[in-house]
Amino acid sequence: MITDYGLYRAWLADETDAYVVACGEMIAELCTAGVNREKILLSVIPIRSGFEQTKQQTTCRAQLKFLPDLPLVLMMVGSFGVDKVTQMYQAAVLEGDHHQSQFAAIGIIAAIASPQSQVNETY
Repeated sequence: MITDYGLYRAWLADETDAYVVACGEMIAELCTAGVNREKILLSVIPIRSGFEQTKQQTTCRAQLKFLPDLPLVLMMVGSFGVDKVTQMYQAAVLEGDHHQSQFAAIGIIAAIASPQSQVNETY
C-alpha cells in the first residue's frame, strides 16, 4: 500500500505482485516508471475508526494538560526531511521572536525510509 502522493523508486521491485495506491495520479506515475497497469489497484488510505470521531479541542487540551491559549505545533517529515528536523525545531522554537514557552506542545514525527537513516535527537 503506497500512501504517499509521490513515487519513490525504492518502492519498485519486479517481484511485487500488486501496488495499492491512494490516488489516481500515482497510477500514472507507476506506469511511467514501468509498472504494468494490471498490477496497480486504486484504494483509499486506511484509517482507524477513532480518527472519524469529532472531539472538542478544549476537552482534548485539558486531558493532555496543554495550556488552553498557546498554539500546538506538529512537525511531520518524511525520509527526505529527517536530516532537517533539528533545524526545523530550532527555527520554530529557539530562534527569532519565538521562545519555547510560547508553545503548549511540539510533536515531531519522522518517517525513516531505510536502516541507514536515523534521527539523532529527540525533543
